[in-house]
Order: sequence, then structure tokens, then C-alpha cells
Amino acid sequence: KGFFSPLVNRKVKIVDLRLPRLIILKQLLYYFKLIIVILKEKPDIVLSFSPDVLIVKPLLFRKKIKFHINANDLFSVRNKLSRLSFFRKIIGSFLFTVADEISAVNIPVKKDIANFFHLNPEMIRVFPNWVSIPRNITKSSAPVYDIIYIGRLDREKNLYFLLEIFKETLNKFPRALLCMVGDGSEKSNLLNKVRDLRIEKNVVFYPATINVWGFLKNS
Repeated sequence: KGFFSPLVNRKVKIVDLRLPRLIILKQLLYYFKLIIVILKEKPDIVLSFSPDVLIVKPLLFRKKIKFHINANDLFSVRNKLSRLSFFRKIIGSFLFTVADEISAVNIPVKKDIANFFHLNPEMIRVFPNWVSIPRNITKSSAPVYDIIYIGRLDREKNLYFLLEIFKETLNKFPRALLCMVGDGSEKSNLLNKVRDLRIEKNVVFYPATINVWGFLKNS
């Protein structure tokens, strides 16, 4: 949807079903909308970054649709796992067993998910993040950065933690530079955080772009 639409072909349909708050009525509406979309589009595969979508699988009346769950977004950080309630852990363990495929970004994440939700590690496939780098990359006109973040500026990314750690880094490397490339709902709050930490001279924001190679070569 939006910025990502040029990156996919016509065989892929992106549906944004996010809701502002997961209260019970809105959560039920989410599942209803998801079922309607699946019945209408008749996909071969449903890819989700949350196991919650698996709740609708038994309601599809044995339709041959595979559910692939990428578990990195919710469960890739150990302290996030520890915050989940016992009830959430039980539900998560059940939902993951219903999935046709589960993927993780690396082996440590795979082990975390398998151990926390008591899953067979063989159920989880590792697909590392990859970047297709073109030849003859030209450097960006921007200065050389010590740290570069490229992605959404949303709360799930925990970028406040990144800024706080970078602040500590400046105590030892006062000339270090951080570049943040992307847009999102938290951008204005992150700018305020940078001012609060008094690191404006060391942090630079750039808008979202597909052409990230120049930034990477400048790192």
C-alpha cells in the first residue's frame, strides 16, 4: 500500500487491516474484514506478521489457503517475549501450531520463538534479510555516517531505545553521526526526542526513498 506498491507485482495484493486500538469490538471487526478479504480475493497464501490472523483459519471451511507467519515483528526481541502474559503465551503456542509455515529472520530468533512457545524448531524456516545492491553505486552527497537506520519510523521499531543508546555512544565518540532514513507516525516524536537528548548535531533525518544505496555506501 502506498510507498510499497511499486515493489510488488500484480500477483500480490496488500491489504491494510490495522486498527487504532485492539479492543474487543474492533478486534472482532478486524477478523470479519479479514475473512471477507480472503473469501473475495481467494489467495493461495496469506502472509502475516502476527499469528493472530490464524484465528480465522478454521472459519474458512477447509479452503486450500496456506497461512505463512513471519514472527520477527512481534517476537524477535527477548524482553518483548518476557512481557507477554501467560494467557497470551498459551494462545500464541496454539496459533503457531495451526500455521502452515513460520519464518524467522535468523537462527537466534528461531530459537527464541521455538523455546518460548514450545514449538518444534523444524516448523520454523530462516529467511535472512537481503538487499539487492546494483553495480556502479554512486555515493550520496550526504556525509559519511557511523550508523544508518533505514525503515519505518513507527513505535514497533523501538527507535527511542536506539537514540538513547546513541546518546551514550557519543560520550566515547562525540563526533559520531546517525542517519535515519524513513517516514512514519513517530517521526515528530523522534525529532522531539533528539532535541530532548541534545544530539541534534549528530542525528540527521531523511524521507523514505527506494534508492538507499547511496546512504549505504556512505556508511
